[in-house]
Amino acid sequence: MNRDLGVDRLGALATGLLLLGSGGGGDPGLLAPAARAAIVDRGLRTIGIDDLGDDDLVAPIGFIGSTSLLREKLPSGGEIGHAVDALQRWTGGTPTALMSIEMAGVNGFTPIVPAVEMGLPLLDADLAGRALPRLDIVSLVAADRALVPCAVTGPGGQVIVLDDVDAAQVERLLREFVARTSGWGALALPFQTTAQLRDRVVTGTLERALRIGGALAATPASATAHEMAQAVGGRLLGAGRVLDSETGAYLGGFDHTTVTVRDAASGSILRIEAENEFILAQRDGEMVATAPTIITLMAIPERRIVAVDDVRTGLDVAILALPAPGWWVENPERMAHISPAAFGFDHEVVPW
Repeated sequence: MNRDLGVDRLGALATGLLLLGSGGGGDPGLLAPAARAAIVDRGLRTIGIDDLGDDDLVAPIGFIGSTSLLREKLPSGGEIGHAVDALQRWTGGTPTALMSIEMAGVNGFTPIVPAVEMGLPLLDADLAGRALPRLDIVSLVAADRALVPCAVTGPGGQVIVLDDVDAAQVERLLREFVARTSGWGALALPFQTTAQLRDRVVTGTLERALRIGGALAATPASATAHEMAQAVGGRLLGAGRVLDSETGAYLGGFDHTTVTVRDAASGSILRIEAENEFILAQRDGEMVATAPTIITLMAIPERRIVAVDDVRTGLDVAILALPAPGWWVENPERMAHISPAAFGFDHEVVPW
């Protein structure tokens, strides 16, 4: 691929990013007005990994921290650029393209404005292929690559650079930073050569988000939940009314949410467990889907993708399962990296 991203496709992209968010990752609509204005003003080139030379440097970037606080205090547009600048000063390298740390939720839109402002193309590759709650489980870490040196900036202009720490320390230190500043930060992970990225990143997520977002929009208003699931390349786990949504005990450092739904067609009880993102689903006690499969709740009939913290008792939902990004299921070691156990759940992976 090597083409411009038109503003006429941003709606489909936002819907696709929400589907891939698996109930987490935040709302890409937060950044949509700025992304639209930037593309209208100067255009955005999207490229594939084969459009770069082996020695070209790529900067993985994204927002970390609370997406709800990101909504309360929107970025000015310069924070990502400041983080990339800090890493350039520290390493002496200059990126020739940007990529998202996760092409899902709000971070699917995050690279658009900085790429336009820096005059760089956006590489269709990322470190997750879906939303993930922690940095220490992204594909670079699964492939034994370091997350340092990295730089993060806060909305108040603060800049820190981390080096000589492992992935778990990066995760802990950056969460300390955002907790003690304003709740979110703009992150630039170590620049990677294209040769280093091959076989260490998920490719094609941007195209997947555009494809499934457009496919859902193209289904007729009369489409059933089953037909909508098929349109986005997934399967329907059930559809019915939310009986209960309870957030409580901590697993892996994040809130643990349990959603209970009665399937309208069969009367079965579906139980969906989440840690920032939906991780697993059971039907009448039988496990029917687990991470890395993407589990998404969609309010019906309005077709609104529902975040974990937005599920309410009485809401009518369709529960969709979308295939996991291919990179994660190519071997058991990668699959184990984002299995239910990686999130603190004592369950095995249910293959697609």
